[in-house]
Amino acid sequence: MAKPSELHVTLLYRFAPVWRGVGAGSMGVLALRVQHVIAGETDGMDMAMDEDSVLARLTPSLPRRVAGVVTQGAFGALLIGVAMDISRDQMVLRIAVLAAGVLLIYGAYRMWAATRIGLILTQTALRDSNGRLLAEVANIREVSRGAFAFKPTHGFSLILTKGMGGAWAPGLWWRVGSRLGVGGVTPAQPGRYMAEAITDLVARRGL
Repeated sequence: MAKPSELHVTLLYRFAPVWRGVGAGSMGVLALRVQHVIAGETDGMDMAMDEDSVLARLTPSLPRRVAGVVTQGAFGALLIGVAMDISRDQMVLRIAVLAAGVLLIYGAYRMWAATRIGLILTQTALRDSNGRLLAEVANIREVSRGAFAFKPTHGFSLILTKGMGGAWAPGLWWRVGSRLGVGGVTPAQPGRYMAEAITDLVARRGL
């Protein structure tokens, strides 16, 4: 059985999403229950949470979504304008710049569409809110979120034991080989909380 200190850390992650949604009366009961568990007075309570219980959610920030889409779309429009001014004698360059502008505008559209949903972490997996699997917890070897880590803005990256193939949801997550990046137009604090929750799950798996 885990030590009280270990249970305390685990319960913080498990009950935090619930804690914010309960009233004052229910909070008192929940706090008492947590105290009993930490003290070891479980009374036969099953410490294994439901595998589908949500430990953390990460939802894109609307202001960051708008800023990212507008910036990328404006840059794409600028390139298209530049392409139109390039002489016909430099047709190859003109087409290349035009294609880059179109791709940027398409990327802005993809970002807006991809960031309409969020990410959900459970005991067993990290998925988007449509149910698409990003990575199973059992396949996560390490969480990387240091200052010099290769990760998206305001996010973190996961190093997987086995690669799952390339995929990309602009502004929300990407996966290349055995590395999965999470973040982009997501808020920093919820991203940090999700990274810590995954770190806790990986650490407990090794006990």
